[in-house]
Amino acid sequence: MGSIAEDYNDFARYQDIFGQLRLLKSYTHFLLCFPIPEGTSHDTIVEGLRSATLKVTSKFPWLTGKVINEGSGKGSSGLFKVAHCPQWEPPNSILRVKDCSHICPSFAEIMREKGPIKFFNPKDLAPTVAFPQSYQETDDDPACVFALQANIVEGGLLLDIAAQHNIMPGGGILQFLSLLSKVMNGGEITTFEIEQGNRDRRNMVKLLGPDEPIIDLGRYRRPSLLEASIPAVPAPHGKWCMFRFSAASINALKKMASDTSKFVEGITFVSSNDTLTSFIWKRIAAIRLRRMVDPNASSKFVRAVDVRPTMGVPNEYMGHMVYNTFTTLTMREVDELPFPTLVSLMRKNLQEDVNEYAVRSFVTLLDRTPDKTTIMYGGEMQPDTDVAFTSLAQSDLYNVSFGALGKPALLRRPNFIPRTTTSMIFPKAPDGSLDVMVCLSEDDLDQLKADPVWSSHTELIDKD
Repeated sequence: MGSIAEDYNDFARYQDIFGQLRLLKSYTHFLLCFPIPEGTSHDTIVEGLRSATLKVTSKFPWLTGKVINEGSGKGSSGLFKVAHCPQWEPPNSILRVKDCSHICPSFAEIMREKGPIKFFNPKDLAPTVAFPQSYQETDDDPACVFALQANIVEGGLLLDIAAQHNIMPGGGILQFLSLLSKVMNGGEITTFEIEQGNRDRRNMVKLLGPDEPIIDLGRYRRPSLLEASIPAVPAPHGKWCMFRFSAASINALKKMASDTSKFVEGITFVSSNDTLTSFIWKRIAAIRLRRMVDPNASSKFVRAVDVRPTMGVPNEYMGHMVYNTFTTLTMREVDELPFPTLVSLMRKNLQEDVNEYAVRSFVTLLDRTPDKTTIMYGGEMQPDTDVAFTSLAQSDLYNVSFGALGKPALLRRPNFIPRTTTSMIFPKAPDGSLDVMVCLSEDDLDQLKADPVWSSHTELIDKD
């Protein structure tokens, strides 16, 4: 077993191809909000969290590393790698603790207002920046692979989890949280979990051979940013807003979407995820059409897809396995197509876009492209017409217990720099509801809030 442990400390094994997109040089975040009953010791809670975190990182040493980029220069964006960093290696910890009780709303107020995004200031709650803002690492300020920040507020604890996005996607964070939960509840991390979480990433996806053509991936292309001057803090574009779909609303929309007589050919089933993504796109297109000169302008809807199942990789693997499915129509078509037709088209494109050969093509393209700033999920997004979408709806995170902390009462992201076109569905709550965070221009957001069709199916959480 000693040789295996030493092998896991060879961080060269964690350099993959899938995570080499230069524009992912940032962090992705989850924020778990826990109540802490009156009289409960914060010190005891934090010490339990610290102890569990150390137990997990002792099994997955790369989580304590730093991210470096080597080989960047003329014509090349370089390669992102994990390197050792004593700053976070045991007995040190990747957990930071901060008392926010005098600068953040109380937990009771957060829950009473249902968690509006304005309550979660990243300058207070987050240990790192978040996409789309990048960073510049230095010897004195290295880029951590992974960080947790436990923020104490009156009556609760807000736990921010940050993963460097070249090394770890949202699915990897969910697996880490599964491991943390197990340890905090007295369980043991299994050999299988250790093997998969530390798996050698260098050959995770088999590249296409010289006689295997790459499929057309032009939709992922964008102009190079290699020579561009990127601002340290990007200008905000739009505004975040949180809405809630009740279980009854989701069921009603799913029933509306399930008229098979209006499905596109070859589709017999649509999911709740297909339904909500289509509804979001349809209503955003409808309100944008009111101000557009050309109703035949193209609109693109991009869905992020976890392709671990597609590639035969278990959920215990924490590295990059994210691909996209695209649906492109005119704004008028999105607005006028019958709802079941649009939903079934989204399902059809998902089935046709996401397959093993397509994923191998994408990774091969990345491998063969020195300047990886010319490739990005979604390609070149247009803020007036396009929508990029991520869903965590299938996660069971609300039902995951973290020892003395219990189960999270609310799941959020801090209020990071807004990026118009972005939308995200959070995990399903115990009552069956789903919260959706969207980023639109202020004019579009005002129109969406006033849209009677949208309002009849959603509850506005960010009321300001």
